[in-house]
Amino acid sequence: MTGMLQVVLHSVTTAAVHKRGGAMGGIFGAFSDVSFSDWIAANNGDPRSYRMAVDLFLRSCAGYCVATYVLGIGDRHNDNIMITKQGRYFHIDFGHFLGFMKYQFGVKREKTPFVFTPEMAHVFGGTGTPEFERFQTTCGNAFNVVRRHLHLLVSLFVLMIPAEMPELRHRDDVNYLVQVSTPEKTDEDAAISFNELIIQCMNNTFKRIDNTLHILKHR
Repeated sequence: MTGMLQVVLHSVTTAAVHKRGGAMGGIFGAFSDVSFSDWIAANNGDPRSYRMAVDLFLRSCAGYCVATYVLGIGDRHNDNIMITKQGRYFHIDFGHFLGFMKYQFGVKREKTPFVFTPEMAHVFGGTGTPEFERFQTTCGNAFNVVRRHLHLLVSLFVLMIPAEMPELRHRDDVNYLVQVSTPEKTDEDAAISFNELIIQCMNNTFKRIDNTLHILKHR
């Protein structure tokens, strides 16, 4: 019956960015490719701060793509993801994890293994650019770092079973971590697989539809 609250100053939800950003702002702002890049530019006026913000967005985005994938974080709509004025991208509200995804009206809300949408890629130039390749490399490296510490991660989760969290009650629940970490693959193959997941997530439009419906419901 206790919890922890962290206040992150100078940050807004990505839903707020969607609603105010780009020519398609408002209800359909989630379909605007320039919503994130325009918001970062508006809060980082000089070229140096803008470059730093884009770099921070790229690295934090890569970290959270890997972290939410490995931990199986669910309920990833645009009110559960935030961004600071300096470009740091981060997730909040971790009520669903280890692959226990949220359903609404019998429909699974998560259609992709993690959130990576076109407006995120647009911040660092989109596919085919050196910065996008750097993002993919960063993701692959981060994924392999986690994989190398899989035994520690599993041990920590097993230690939490007595806490009786709704989605972590049995040792079998921890198997999710092992399955997604693909310990049987080489580092090179694991990085390639994660890069394929990035493209898969970016090409799936359901998250944008889900974000739009969330904006409509909570406007």
